[in-house]
Formats: sequence, C-alpha cells, structure tokens
Amino acid sequence: MSQTPDSRDNPSPAGKSGLGAARALRSKNEALETAKENLESASDELKRTIEQANRSRGLSEAIVETVRESLIVLDRELRIRSANRAFFETFEIAKPNAERVPFFDLTEGWLESERLRTALEHAVRTKGIVRDLDFEVDLPEAGRKAFVANARPVQPTGESEFLLLLAIDDVTDRRLAGEKIRHSETQYRRLFETSREAIWLLNEETGEILDVNPFALQLFGYSREEFLGRKPWELPLYVDPVKAVTRFETLRKSGHTVETGVEMLARDGRRLQIEAVRSVYSAGPQRIVQSNMRDLSDRKRLEEQLRHSQRMESVGLLAGGIAHDFNNILNIISAYSTLLARGQEPSKIAQSTEAIEKAVQRGAALVRQLLTFARKEEGKFESVDVNGLVRELASMIGETFPKSVHVALDLAPELPRIKADPSQLHQALLNLSVNARDAMPDGGILTIRTSLVEGKATPLLADRPHEDSYVCITASDTGLGMDAETRNRIFEPFFTTKGREAGSGLGLSVVYGVIESHDGSIGVESEPGKGSRFSLYLPAIPFAETRGKPRLRPATSPAARGTILLVEDEALLLDSIKAILESEGFRVLTASDGLQAVEAFRRHRDEISVVLADLGLPRLGGWQAFLEMRKDKPELKGIIVSGTMDAVRRDEMFRNGVRSTLRKPYSTDEMLRAVRGALEEA
Repeated sequence: MSQTPDSRDNPSPAGKSGLGAARALRSKNEALETAKENLESASDELKRTIEQANRSRGLSEAIVETVRESLIVLDRELRIRSANRAFFETFEIAKPNAERVPFFDLTEGWLESERLRTALEHAVRTKGIVRDLDFEVDLPEAGRKAFVANARPVQPTGESEFLLLLAIDDVTDRRLAGEKIRHSETQYRRLFETSREAIWLLNEETGEILDVNPFALQLFGYSREEFLGRKPWELPLYVDPVKAVTRFETLRKSGHTVETGVEMLARDGRRLQIEAVRSVYSAGPQRIVQSNMRDLSDRKRLEEQLRHSQRMESVGLLAGGIAHDFNNILNIISAYSTLLARGQEPSKIAQSTEAIEKAVQRGAALVRQLLTFARKEEGKFESVDVNGLVRELASMIGETFPKSVHVALDLAPELPRIKADPSQLHQALLNLSVNARDAMPDGGILTIRTSLVEGKATPLLADRPHEDSYVCITASDTGLGMDAETRNRIFEPFFTTKGREAGSGLGLSVVYGVIESHDGSIGVESEPGKGSRFSLYLPAIPFAETRGKPRLRPATSPAARGTILLVEDEALLLDSIKAILESEGFRVLTASDGLQAVEAFRRHRDEISVVLADLGLPRLGGWQAFLEMRKDKPELKGIIVSGTMDAVRRDEMFRNGVRSTLRKPYSTDEMLRAVRGALEEA
C-alpha cells in the first residue's frame, strides 16, 4: 500500500505564505500588547509623578501660606506676581487688588521706603541679595509697624526671566519687648547705682562678688576692684567671718533670708549694724545671690537718744519726790552731826554714827537710781533678776509717787534670771508705772506681777517664732482705761492723750522699742473705766557672765602694810580718807590732781605699791595718770573711784593693772577691802 504525504508535513507554497502572515500578525499583536503595557506603565508613572508634584506643590503652598513671614514674588518692575496670606493680613490689603500692582503702591504709609526701594531695584539689576533691611510702615488699623526685609533672585521653571522673592518679617512685638527689657535693665541699673542701700551680687555657686553698687563702696570704704572676684568673708568686713559663710550656705538652701543686727566693719574701723535682705534668682544660665544691706547704725543711735531723752524726762517727773527724799536724808545727817559735835555718851555716839551711815547708804541708793536713768550708754545685756529689779522699782516709786497710789507686788517664786539690759528694762517698767499713775488722778492700785509662761501657750506669741518659755511682767492699774482707737495708737512716737505740759508722748514708744530689742512682745488690755493691763513677755534665756570683778578681801583680813598714793581733788574727802587709812597703819602720800600724782609717784616710785585715785581729776584724769605711772612701774596696782563708770571702760581698766573700782559714795569697809586686796597682790 502506498503512502500519501500529509499536507501538514509538506505545505504547499500558498500554505507557507499564510503561515508566515499568521506569525507576523501574532508578533504584531504581541508587540502591541507590550507597547500597550509600556504605555500604561508610563501613564501610571506620569500620574504618580503628577500626583507627587501636586502633593509637593500643595505642601509648598501650605507651608508658604502658614508661615508668619510675608512672602512676595516680584517681577523686574517690582510688581506683585504672587504673595502669601501673611502678607495680605499683615499689610491689611485685599487680595484681588494685588494682582500685578506695583509693590510700593499698595499702601500710603511707607516710611523710609526709599531705602527699601533702592535696595530692591539694585537686587533686580545685579541679581543680588538684600539682607536684614529695617523699615517701618504706618498701617491704617495696626498703626506703625517695624519690619525686616530679605530678598533673593529666583527663576522658576518655565519663566524666561528671573523673579525676586521678598520675605518680610514683622518685628514690632520683638522690638517692643527688647525695648521693655532694655528699659527694665536701665531702670534696675539706675536703682542699683543710686540706691541708698549697699548692694552686691554674688555667684551662687562660688560666692564670688560679681558686682557692687556705689553706696557699698562708700559705706564700707573699699574700691570696686577690691570687691570684684572675691568672697565677702575674705575681706575684713565681718566681725565673725565663719557666721557669714554659714549664712551664705543657709541662703543657698532657702533662697531668701532677712537678718537684722549683722555686725560688719568699715575700712576705717567703724562698727556697723546691718539689716540684710538676701535672695537667690536665675539670670540666664547663672544663679545670682543679691544682698541688700541697710546701715542701721544711725537708727540705733537715734533710738538710744530717744531712750535717753525719755530717761531724762522720767528723772524730771521724779525730781520732786527725789528732792524731798534727799532733803530728809540731809536733815538726818545734819541732826546727828550736831549731836556728835555736842558730845554724847558712847551708846549715843554709836547710835548717831549708825544713823548717819544709813542715811548715806539711802542717799547712795537714790544716786544709783538716778544714774541708771540719766546715764547715756549703749545697751549692755547681762544676767538679770527680774523680781529684784521689780522690787527696786517698787521701792523707788513707792517713795516718789503720791500716797494715793498704792503699789502691790505679786512675784512668782524661783523666777529664772534672764538675758536683758537692766537699765532699759528698768526704764520700760518706770514708763508703764508713770502712765499708770497719770491714769489714776484720784488714786488707785498699781499691781506688778511676774510669772513664767510657755511660749506656745501664749496667744500673743502663737503665730510667730518663739522660745520655749518667757518671763511675763504685768503692770495693771485701776485707772481710766482706754478705748479701741487709743489702744491702736499708744505705741506711736509722740502720741499722747495728755496735755502738752504733761508729757512728750514718748513713754510707750520707748517701752515698745525696749521690748523689741529684747526679742520680746507686749500685749495691752484696756477698756474705758476698767483700767489697763500691759504684759511684757521676755525670753527666759539664761545669760552666762564671763566677766567678773576681782574678788575683794574682807575688811577684817589682816592689814597688809604698804605705801598708798591717794589722789582726790575734794579736800575734805582727801583728808578724811587719809586719816582712815593712816589709822589702819598704812603710809599715805596725797595729791589733788593728776599731774601732781604723777610727779609724786616719780619721787617715790619704789615706795608706792597702790594708787587710789578718783576718775575725774583736774588737769589730768585719774585713769590717764595711772597709765602714766604704769609706764615706769608695770606691776603697779590701782583702785579707781567714780560716781559712774560704763562696763567697757571698767573692763579696759581691769586689763591694765586696776585691781578694783569703787563707786561713790563708798563705805569705809569697801575701801579697806579694796586696798588690802591690792596690796596683797602687789
């Protein structure tokens, strides 16, 4: 069987032609599909690019529209091509009116516009940049505004010529704030420079002085260069530099302190009483300590003068009663002297002598009381027996007040001694007593009580820092009393309800000042017709005395023989003291003034062991004369006599050879004890 070839295996020429065409068509279709896919891909990419460009443009426009600066695009003729919202809002311009409008025609309020116009025109010509150009515009609603302009050339895509991008920043508020800061700094500097308080600024970390004002230089006497860069306690400014360092550390922890009574030293040696107000604050990255220091020295002196004035006024008020008492004393002495002169039996002579001695002691006590009030000296704090002081006051006013005023005491037993100035406290109580007397013109009862109270249990002290316990002295009367208006003003200086001839109005202000200086408080209770009660609260702080007089020998100790130089300008007293000393077996040389005493000492230098000298002598005082003698004989012992002597001077004498001091009038026993004690030491 013969085989016929398959047409598929052996295509005819016509078949071959059709097959090629089919293949070509298929290839074209595939190419078309590929092109279509590529076109679609390119279209997608273009869409994405357009979308991305739109997003970028939208973001750029959003940024441009939200920035606070005014952004304006200008052409070469300085006409506005576009601007952001901030520009239209800042310059109060309606947006439709700005298309292609010359920039400088938009508002009539341009100030110094020529500078800006010239700068922009120059930037257009040279394709240059405008940097931080200041100008001002008067706007219809906002008023005068200050601006800073910056500009640079730009050439957006599709633009044949470059444009000018102008950025305008409104700096009005910033400038006002800067001016306020500068004004504030100027004001502070003026206060700092002209203040009548000493001010210095310290580095809070190191304590070094950063700045100091002119008044501090004047007050302390140092130059600015001597202050700067040094710590205050490194300069000789503080009586106690260690306390100054402690105060600084306390301030760093608390941030604010107020302190009065800080003792400081000026360059010329003056002691200053300073009230210091200190605070810590930040100045940029640095912490500053500012200390404002007020010199209270003059105020302290005025307060002391006020107290002294009041003491003198009190002496004047009491002068009548004291004169009466002194007349009685002189009459007693005169009468018994007459009896002694006439000659009496031994028992009568002893009685007369004893009476005269008691009268002298009574007169001496009155003199001491007068000196307590009239003496002008700074406050001297010491250990004070309050009950003893009240008894002394009661004795005095009992003898000098009208008999219709009865003084009653109610004193707490075992009352602790306190740290106080007895003279000032005596004055305060006397002023209260005199006020009570005047409030009882028809007589009445003045009651003085003492008690010990707890600080926390006392309403007057509850809301302030206080000690654990206080000694309370209460002075109450049965007098006229006061209404509320008067009570509110009684401590004002020169306020008085009495007539002009009856008092100065200083009494209760002095009382207030004394109690304040003792860190105490004062309370007042009074009603019209029901009398008044004043309560003085004083901290019950013990005071340990470190200074003491040398112990005097008993008058009955065995007589120590020696030569005494007696110096006294009162002839009768000189003769009587010499006679007493010689009767005790002493050899006595005499002089009536300081220069005579020095000359006598030089003639008998090796013989004289003790000098007994009055303080107030003609030509040369007793203390100065004794110092002259000590130059030749350093081991010489002295006894100084005076009617009054302050504690500071007494201490100086004790350090320079004085064995003891005697206050006139002194008794024979006191004098002999002092002389024997000095001779034994010599």
